[in-house]
Amino acid sequence: MIRETARDFGINRRFILGGFMSRLGDQVKKLKYDKRLINSNLKKGELSQDEYNKYIQSLEDCADRSKNIKITQSSSSDSIN
Repeated sequence: MIRETARDFGINRRFILGGFMSRLGDQVKKLKYDKRLINSNLKKGELSQDEYNKYIQSLEDCADRSKNIKITQSSSSDSIN
């Protein structure tokens, strides 16, 4: 069985980990504004109210691309047990 490693291809392991950490850092930054974490981040001081307001203002308004849908709830006798 041939076992190939990053070294066999001349790839620096530190480069691979550095790229991973960079992507991980980008994801953590995105979580800063995650709706589920906003209150927690504001309380911890990881996000200021002013910074949050600026972020909200920077978001694109997509209302013109939205569609209204009607959802009806079935009666309880139609539910699956």
